[in-house]
Amino acid sequence: MHNLLCVAQLIRNILLIAFFLLGCGAPKDFHPASATKVSPPRQFTQGEALYIRYCSGCHGWEGRGDGPMAMMFEVHPPPLAGSRLDENELMSIIKVLHGDSPMILTGLGKVASIEADVSALLTHIKRLPQLDWEKIDKGRHAYESLCAFCHGVYGGGDGILASAQKRPPGNLGARSFQLGATDEQLARIVSDGQSSMPGAKAVLDEGNIEAIVSFIRVLSPGFELYERFCARCHGSDGYTPAEMADGIVGVPPLAREKLVGVIFNNDYFRNRPEAVVRSWVEFMYKADHSSMPRFNAELSGSEVREIVRYLRELDADSRG
Repeated sequence: MHNLLCVAQLIRNILLIAFFLLGCGAPKDFHPASATKVSPPRQFTQGEALYIRYCSGCHGWEGRGDGPMAMMFEVHPPPLAGSRLDENELMSIIKVLHGDSPMILTGLGKVASIEADVSALLTHIKRLPQLDWEKIDKGRHAYESLCAFCHGVYGGGDGILASAQKRPPGNLGARSFQLGATDEQLARIVSDGQSSMPGAKAVLDEGNIEAIVSFIRVLSPGFELYERFCARCHGSDGYTPAEMADGIVGVPPLAREKLVGVIFNNDYFRNRPEAVVRSWVEFMYKADHSSMPRFNAELSGSEVREIVRYLRELDADSRG
């Protein structure tokens, strides 16, 4: 009796499986030849995969310049879809990705500003060999201790106490200010005071007052730019700081004149045309302002070409 029940159960299971298979099978009027063929999914190209990994965070997957990190930049990343690029732009992308040159994410409206900054930097750098840096350093120390709270570190009138003054401090680095007062007049103002500015002759001797005037004469847009972006490696006076020898230059501590690196002395300018010096100033300025990293350590030349090939073919309106 038990054996019969097992056989009956087995037969029922077989029938259920057969019914299921028959019920799920193709209908009698199904004709495979007449069915619509489903296209296989699109496959990533190598260039697209590399672009998504290295570029899409800022430039967006579709090359629209709308990646999730784009909002972090003052000037948004430019669109990179192939139809928006000319040959020069493509070549610049190749150079940037492969590390041949830096890129600044900036609009055309800032080109004039960049040129002005480079000119200001060049003007200041050319002054470095002619300045009495021992006296200027002494004046800078006194200025930062007594004057910077109102006048600002770079003399722009933007110190932390500037807003509390009845009359806002002027811009000491402005050309109009520099040309509008003699050294004697500046020394008298520092010593005796003027308007709401107190005099300093009770706390500073004549030598310190003269040193402050020497420092004020250095203040300019070029000085501020140089101090912000160049002095940490080249030194305020154009000589590599001795304490940077191990970390930057890679040599043991030596006399400053023997340190390896660019020294902005008279010989440097005597042996180089101004156009050459300007080209290097511009290059370093752009490198220090670059918002876009270079990937020469991560991307090979062939991989860069794959990314450019993808950008050439990219249709920003067709990606899904």
